[in-house]
Amino acid sequence: MQTTRHGEIDENQQSSTTKRKLLVVDDDLDFLLGVKTFFNSYYDVQIARGGMAALKLIANGYRPDCMLVDTHMFRNFEGVDFIKSLYFGDLDLSHMRVALCSGMMDKEISDRVVGYDVACFIKPFNTKEILDYFEGNSS
Repeated sequence: MQTTRHGEIDENQQSSTTKRKLLVVDDDLDFLLGVKTFFNSYYDVQIARGGMAALKLIANGYRPDCMLVDTHMFRNFEGVDFIKSLYFGDLDLSHMRVALCSGMMDKEISDRVVGYDVACFIKPFNTKEILDYFEGNSS
């Protein structure tokens, strides 16, 4: 497995299946690979190591149905800033479920995403709750 200079994992991860697409954005490679392993049976999972790597994927035409984004990333910019940049762009997010996750979720972080269609989860998170959120079974 190779990491490109922009931080995304290049495995030709876009499959030809009809699974919905999940983009996982975090700066921790072990977390990314673990989450990918779990969610791979439910989604076509693409991982990006940091917000800039994720923006590059999206700029190149990748359109996920769901995103799981870490709040505290030390590469380029943090998860809240990444999410805000998506909303300020011309990307149609109306179909997308976005989950923000952090080991240190606090009121300041949740206040920064008020007005955005984002759910907040605390690490270690309950994978069933995130699956339910992605499938529209919870808010």
